[in-house]
Amino acid sequence: MEKGKKKASSILNIILLVAVTGIVLYFSLKDNFDTILHEIFTLNIWWLLVGGLLVVSCYYLRSLSLYNLVHKFSKKYTKGSAFKLTLTTQFLNGVTPFATGGQPFQIYILKKDGIRIGDSTNIIMQNFIVYQIALVLLGVLAITYNYFFHIFKDSGLLKD
Repeated sequence: MEKGKKKASSILNIILLVAVTGIVLYFSLKDNFDTILHEIFTLNIWWLLVGGLLVVSCYYLRSLSLYNLVHKFSKKYTKGSAFKLTLTTQFLNGVTPFATGGQPFQIYILKKDGIRIGDSTNIIMQNFIVYQIALVLLGVLAITYNYFFHIFKDSGLLKD
């Protein structure tokens, strides 16, 4: 009997997912459908692949940062666990207001993995600081690069 309820619940979830996706697509595409279709069919697939690769690389590097910090406290923590936690954190940052759900969830999961709350909080704060430093350094690098090579010529940021 339990198996039948689970199957019915799964089917209901799939139907709900398809319905919500259909409604969102309808309202997103109803005004400029021809233009959007034209853009999709003339899309350079190479840039889509490059973008996807960069997103996966970003998640991988963030999970490596997390792994290196957690591994100091727990030698049994794996890179796979860090990657899974990074992806879950990104999801929770996306669905909670002001991206507030990811870091408390990370602390909770690290606690479940046997790391004390204080150590988990320390790890997450260190990871956040490393991320912010990386963003600042990349921003400075991008502005400097643009200054010398004029990629974005109309940018008012670097005008004399």
